[in-house]
Amino acid sequence: MIRPALILGLIFLTCHPERSAGSAVKEPPLEPAARASDRRLIEYAKKISAAKLDEQLAAIPLASWLRQAAGHDVRMTWEVNDCGEQSGDPDLDEDRDIPLCVEADLYVPGGGEGMVMIQVGTESKAPDGEPALRMLAVRPGSNVDWQDFEHLRELPGRLPR
Repeated sequence: MIRPALILGLIFLTCHPERSAGSAVKEPPLEPAARASDRRLIEYAKKISAAKLDEQLAAIPLASWLRQAAGHDVRMTWEVNDCGEQSGDPDLDEDRDIPLCVEADLYVPGGGEGMVMIQVGTESKAPDGEPALRMLAVRPGSNVDWQDFEHLRELPGRLPR
């Protein structure tokens, strides 16, 4: 006779395969290799001094500061995007020099996400100008709405640990 606990465990693993065999949390899929220009912009953004983005922060690389602020067990993915500026209509966008952002997405084991978007230039020239924080948003759990913040210094303590 099969024990009820064994049956419940098998049902749980069937419904939650991310919890099986040494994987405590289902992580987002890895992104395909970025273009060389995207990789260069991402490396540039990771090295931007946190103090350049928020004068109250230490002068350490953004990637290191994010790791400290969000927790060492957070998983970060990086991408280059249009800062949410494209309209979706090529006729409207063809004459615009669309901004370029590097976005860091933060995934906390057990739930919680964060997103930091840094403008690093435009489609015609990047990196260019002073980098600027375009967006900082946190969702502490999967059943919680995203919360927006204006300064990087507001990130510590907003994600579950």
